[in-house]
Amino acid sequence: MYQTMMLIDGEQVKSLSGRTAVIRNPANQEPVGQVFLGGREEARAALEAAERAFPAWAATSPAARGKILHRAADLVRERQEDLARLLTLEQGKPLKESRREIQASADVLDYYAEEGRRIFGELVPSASAGSRSLVIRQPVGVAALITPWNFPVDLMSWKLAPALAAGCTVVAKPPSLAPLAATAFVQTAHDAGAPPGVVNVVHGPGGQVGAELVENPISKKIAFTGESSTGRWIMEHAARHLKRLSLELGGHAPFIVCKDAHLDRAVEACLRRAFNNMGQICISVNRVYVAEEVAEEFTNRLVEQTQRLKVGDGLDPGVDLGPMFSQQQREKTREHIADALEKGARLLCGGREPEGKEYEKGFFFLPTVLDHVDHSMLVMQEETFGPVAPIMTFQTVDQALELANDSPYGLAAYIFTSDLSTAFLAAERLEAGGVGVNVNNVAEIQAPFGGWKQSGFGRELSHYGLEQYLEIKHIRLGI
Repeated sequence: MYQTMMLIDGEQVKSLSGRTAVIRNPANQEPVGQVFLGGREEARAALEAAERAFPAWAATSPAARGKILHRAADLVRERQEDLARLLTLEQGKPLKESRREIQASADVLDYYAEEGRRIFGELVPSASAGSRSLVIRQPVGVAALITPWNFPVDLMSWKLAPALAAGCTVVAKPPSLAPLAATAFVQTAHDAGAPPGVVNVVHGPGGQVGAELVENPISKKIAFTGESSTGRWIMEHAARHLKRLSLELGGHAPFIVCKDAHLDRAVEACLRRAFNNMGQICISVNRVYVAEEVAEEFTNRLVEQTQRLKVGDGLDPGVDLGPMFSQQQREKTREHIADALEKGARLLCGGREPEGKEYEKGFFFLPTVLDHVDHSMLVMQEETFGPVAPIMTFQTVDQALELANDSPYGLAAYIFTSDLSTAFLAAERLEAGGVGVNVNNVAEIQAPFGGWKQSGFGRELSHYGLEQYLEIKHIRLGI
């Protein structure tokens, strides 16, 4: 099995307690790796190492920091096949999707290697002839990076790269149930030449390791992606030290198909964004609203293409969808479907586990399409985080926007239309941090990503993501 240790102050560390956990493949429950588990003491040691390393790293030039990030990106690409295979084994997604995730993470490292050079200041006009005002930006301090299991490498890169580019030192906590590839990814920054203590990794339960990272006064910034309930806990406890926060929390993305939409594009976009990674994506399509005039045709096409998707072990090159990540996620999906059917929804395809010996040991589930749904159903109220596309019809665009905004979440929203006015007005009215018009993805390196409402606050990616790790300082000079 693959063995993963922690990284503290430049050294590979097992754990003081000797505790370990076995990571299993969700496709067959076979052991993949062993990870050493830390607790509060290891988290504290990592924070102290990062604190010691911070002054020198903050004083390092952005160009020198950038060279290390570029080298880390090169190492990620050199190790892409190993990292991708490890990611598929522990998380379940098809190998081709894992390769894309690793490549995207390397691109993020490269982006911030250059963006760090553009940490500019300002000369502010002064009211006094005898003074000048300068505004500069400096790194926040030690940053704690806490990431989830659905995109463990990609979402780590969104935090690690801007933090290091800004001059912060970091303590990373990869997801407890899928820590292998994320830890190997962070290791590339150390291997690329980051000095001891600049990059640290601690494994262990959130109630111990995560709690120490949040509550310890050494950390000055917490970057977290995960459930809204955990985000609220972090916000409450981080408030005791007035820490900087970036919280990317749950989503419940609406997908609006207007009567003038290009249906081929809309169906394909909905299919991919509803079912990729088995629907275990924060910006996955969770609610589909289709104009009555095209609802039957759209639904028939979506069902037809859904039934063509092949479910299986992520290492199989012919597979479109791997297993779900856990039994817990599969049970939640079942519960949402059962609730919808009990309240009058119609099952058009899926809704069960696939049949066959090859599916017996894994957390497999067929991609599911429902119609005749309404907002009384759990699937239209809560994030399923599973492969379900529930379809509801609307009569006017105003009605569709009202339905789309009828949610406490606001991470992403999508609308398909051929009318420019509808596109602009709808994009402005949709209550989400990112809106896709005739596209099914709102994540792009050079543009900000983040949520409204219960989906959190703060932004990742682009120069806005870099600014989350920088403090602003005013220097007034008498001359």
